[in-house]
Amino acid sequence: MKVEMDCSVCKRRARRTMQKMKGVVYVDVDADQLKVTVMGYVDPEKVLDKMRRTTGMKAEYWRPETAGNRMPVNGNNPTGSTLAYANSSDFMAVTTFSDENPNACATM
Repeated sequence: MKVEMDCSVCKRRARRTMQKMKGVVYVDVDADQLKVTVMGYVDPEKVLDKMRRTTGMKAEYWRPETAGNRMPVNGNNPTGSTLAYANSSDFMAVTTFSDENPNACATM
């Protein structure tokens, strides 16, 4: 979709808004072309409405003939490594075990 973004804060807000939507697999924000690409299993109307309501930015559909990256019909993503980085807000806590006190644990 075409989204009017003026600064890096707008770019980050657009990316985070789309990543939080259920069913979104991949989000790419190109500030130079004012383009946000969303891949996944979501309703296009809901994506457009969410972008407009949450960010307050003007958003419209990117014309289909100019959209280069599309999800394959069979549902397989050719770049499978992008699935692991779709949501960058997931952090895993690491726990350590102490031999001196087996009932205590420390979270790092």
